[in-house]
This record gives sequence, C-alpha cells and structure tokens, in this order.
Amino acid sequence: MQRHYFWSFIFTNLTVMAIGLVLIFWSQYARAQTVDIEFQYTTPTTRADGSALPASQISGYELSVQGGGLIAEIAPGVTEYVASGFSLNNQGACFELVTVDTQGNKSAPAVACLAAVPGKPQTFTVRVRAE
Repeated sequence: MQRHYFWSFIFTNLTVMAIGLVLIFWSQYARAQTVDIEFQYTTPTTRADGSALPASQISGYELSVQGGGLIAEIAPGVTEYVASGFSLNNQGACFELVTVDTQGNKSAPAVACLAAVPGKPQTFTVRVRAE
C-alpha cells in the first residue's frame, strides 16, 4: 500500500509542476499591454465598380479586430479615430475598416496590422564598475 501512495504523490507533483510550467510559458507568450491605438484613413470617393461615391452617401465606418469583434461604429466625415485602452497582445493585431453607405451596403475591408512586439535582448548583465 505504501508503494501506491508514493507513486500517487509523485504523479500529483509532476502534474502540478507541468501545469505550472505551461502557465508560466503561456503568460510570457500572451502577455497583453493596454495601449491607445490611432487609426487614420481617407474617405473613399468611388464605389467598387468605379462610379462616384459622394460623401453624402456614406453613413459611416465599422472598425473591427480581424477575426474578432467590432471596436467602433464611426460617423461619416471622421478620418481619424483613437481606440483608448485597447488590450494588445505580444503577437500584434490586424484591424479592418469597412465603409457603409446610406443603403447599408458595406465595402470590402481595408486591413492594417500592428507587428508583434520585438523579442527581449538575448544578453543583459549588470555589474559595478571599479574605478
């Protein structure tokens, strides 16, 4: 019976250590930072078929995270938008902006991406310098 407890103890501790290592690795990999992201764009003047698109026929824009959810519905005439307090992970992100006309038609998305943050320095040391 003692042997059963020993292996159970070993298995439990190894499992806990493995889970801990996975969590530590994952937290370093997926750490997010809260940032303000500024988006700038120009108002389209033509439709996809090349015909004119007067500003009066634009009802606004939809800004979203690619593969994610809607960030904002932006009013017509606005060409700069700031998403405050956006949670950006270390892998970067891509965003989509769609023009919506007064009939509810949506354009193909314009896509812009933020690159992943750079890796940490490979070597970093500190020492007291003798005079």
